[in-house]
Amino acid sequence: MQVNTKYRFIGQWGVLLLALTLLAGAVIHNLYKSHQDIETGEEQRCITQTLQY
Repeated sequence: MQVNTKYRFIGQWGVLLLALTLLAGAVIHNLYKSHQDIETGEEQRCITQTLQY
């Protein structure tokens, strides 16, 4: 029984690690995409201002 419990415990930690890694990846991707969108918007705003003067 002790061996089975040990493997179950390690398996649960493995699943938790995988889930947290996927969640962190999604958050990082979302932040990077948001940063790119803001950068593109600012670039377009600067181009527009440059063309007006």
